[in-house]
Amino acid sequence: MYEDAGVSGAKRRDKRRAFDRLLKDATRRKFDMVAA
Repeated sequence: MYEDAGVSGAKRRDKRRAFDRLLKDATRRKFDMVAA
């Protein structure tokens, strides 16, 4: 699971570690879909 608890979605990617990891894993095709 990717969670940036207490961090605004308006923050840049470098301030959102889990979001950055999600995008990197998507590039590496580690999953087929994202459910939000």
